[in-house]
Formats: sequence, structure tokens, C-alpha cells
Amino acid sequence: MSNYSLHNNIAKSRFEIDLGDGSFALIDYKIAAEVYLLLHTEVPENHSGKGIAVQLAEATFGWLRKEGKKVKLYCPFLVKYAGKHPEWNDILHEGPEAL
Repeated sequence: MSNYSLHNNIAKSRFEIDLGDGSFALIDYKIAAEVYLLLHTEVPENHSGKGIAVQLAEATFGWLRKEGKKVKLYCPFLVKYAGKHPEWNDILHEGPEAL
């Protein structure tokens, strides 16, 4: 994943990568019944078009898999990404967790 490293910022309930200029790309989440509900992906406008959101998604999904966690996607970008990458199907959860 380029030279970025993923950080699970538990205090802010988000996965983030420090973009090196004081800004962060992030995925906001909530946890319900041990399932990570991924709510929103954000990349600062001055970093758009560099593939950072995809790198963030891959790093986040990789962390969740390594930790043995399941994920439910509410973010349209992540839904689209996961639909194109069935290799992540093992971490997707289909239960009725409420937001």
C-alpha cells in the first residue's frame, strides 16, 4: 500500500492513513455485535484521483481479515469496491445490525 500505513483510531471510531501534509484519508465506523459497520469513506479533495480510497479500502479490509472481524458496508464507495473484489467476501457479514 504505497508508503501509507493504516491506523485504527479507536478514539474517533475510524480507520485512517496520514497523508503526510496534516490531512487524513479515513473510513468512519461503528461496532455492533462485534461487526464493524463501515459508514463513510473520505479522502481530502487535494488528494483525490490518486487511488488513495482504494488503498485505504484494501488496508482496512486486510486489517479486519487479520483480526478475524466481520464487516457490514453502508458506504456506497465500499459497497462498489467490494462488489468488484470478491476476494473480500469472507469478511462480509449479512446480519441485521442496526446503525
